[in-house]
Amino acid sequence: MSFFEVYNSYYLNGFFDRPFNLFTGLILLFMGPGVLIFSKDKAKKTRLAFLYTFVLSFYILFTYVADYPQSFRYISHLAPVSMLLIVAVYSSLFLIYSKPWQIGILAALIVGNLASHFYKRYPDLYIDNPIYNAQPSVAFQTIENNYKKGEALFLQFATPYYLKDLDTSAVVVDMSRDKKYSYSTFLEDINKYKAGWVSWSTFNQYHIDDDIVQYCNLYFTKYHGYGIDETNKEVFYFLEEDIASDNAYRFDSSFPEANLNLSNPYTSTFWFRLKQDTKNFPVTVSNKTRNIIGFYRYNDEYFYMKYNEKDSAKFSVPVDNKFHFFTWEQTGNQTGDSVKLLIDNQLASAMVLTASEDTIVKFNVNRKFNGQVDDIRIYGFLLNEKQKNVLADRNLSLKQRALKVKGKSFSPLFYWTKK
Repeated sequence: MSFFEVYNSYYLNGFFDRPFNLFTGLILLFMGPGVLIFSKDKAKKTRLAFLYTFVLSFYILFTYVADYPQSFRYISHLAPVSMLLIVAVYSSLFLIYSKPWQIGILAALIVGNLASHFYKRYPDLYIDNPIYNAQPSVAFQTIENNYKKGEALFLQFATPYYLKDLDTSAVVVDMSRDKKYSYSTFLEDINKYKAGWVSWSTFNQYHIDDDIVQYCNLYFTKYHGYGIDETNKEVFYFLEEDIASDNAYRFDSSFPEANLNLSNPYTSTFWFRLKQDTKNFPVTVSNKTRNIIGFYRYNDEYFYMKYNEKDSAKFSVPVDNKFHFFTWEQTGNQTGDSVKLLIDNQLASAMVLTASEDTIVKFNVNRKFNGQVDDIRIYGFLLNEKQKNVLADRNLSLKQRALKVKGKSFSPLFYWTKK
C-alpha cells in the first residue's frame, strides 16, 4: 500500500467503462449530484449517496493507494456496483429533466453511445475476428463459384448462410463433431459420388477424424486452409479418379503430405540414406498433372532439380549407407526468387528463377525411393545458419518437433518422423 504515490490508470476504465462506455459513464457520474440536489425522493437520494460513496472510495483505493499490478480480476466484484450506480443516475435523470427536449438529450446520449460502440467494433463483428481470425465467406465463395450440379458437399457444421446461392438439390453430408463421422463411413460416402467438396473449420479440425484429414490432404485438391492461406477454412475438391483405397496412403501410421503455396518462403529438411544408387528422389512436389519441382536422375551421375519449365540445377547425393541431412529452401516461386539445395549444410546447388510457376502444390514422399528417409520438416520461413546446425545434429533434433537456438524455440509447419 502507498498513499497517492501510484496512479493505476487502468481502473478508470475498470470501474466506469460499463455498461456504456467510459465517456458516457463519466458524463452520467458528473450529472449525478444534480439528482442529489434536486430530487425530492429522500430514499432515492440516500441510496444514490451510498452508491457514490462506496464506488468512489474503492476507485480511489485501487487507483491511488493499491501498489500492485493492475487487473480487472481485483475489482470484478465491485464493477457491478459501479454499473448499478451509473444506471441509477441515468434512470433518476428522467425524473428531474422531464421536458421533451431534455428527455431527447438523455435518449440521444445512449443512442450515441450505442452507435459509437457499433462503429468502433464493427470490424470485430463483421470483418475481423479478434479471437479466431477466419474468413469463411472467402473460402465458401470458392465452392459457390466452382460448384457443378450433382457434386456432393461434405461439411462440418453445415453453414447454409455462406452457401445460400447453391443449387438447392445439392447433396450435403454432415461430418458432425467429436469425430463421430468415422473414416470408414467417409470412404463409403465419397465413393457414391463422381465429384464433390470437403470443408471444415481449421480451428475445429479436432472434431474431424485424423485419417479423414490426412486422406484429404494427400489425395484431394486443396483450395484453402493451413499451408495455403489464412482463411482458416479447409476446402478440398475431389474427382472420382482422386479417390484411393483405404490403405493406400498409410506411411508408418502417418503419410508425409502437405499442401503448399509456393509463393511463400519455405525450408524443407529431411535425413536420407542410400545403400545403392537410385533413380528416384525421396520427395515429390507436384500439382494434379505434373511435378512442379522435379528431381530427375541424369546418366546415373547426378540429379537434376527442375523448377518450372526453364530453371534447373544439378547436384550429387552420397551413396554410402550413411544418413545425410538434406535442405531445400526457397524465397518464393516468382522470377528473381532464389532456390538453394544443401547436403549436410554444404551448398550442393543454387538457382535464381527466371520464370514463375504454379502456386498450389502437394509435397509428398516418393514411394519409389529405394533408400531411407526420416525426420521430414517443412518450415514456413527461411532457416538461419544456427537453426540449420541444430537440425543437422541428429542427437539434438531427431524425434523433436520444437527445437531451440539460444533459448528461442522454432517449430515447423509440418513434421513427420518414423515411429
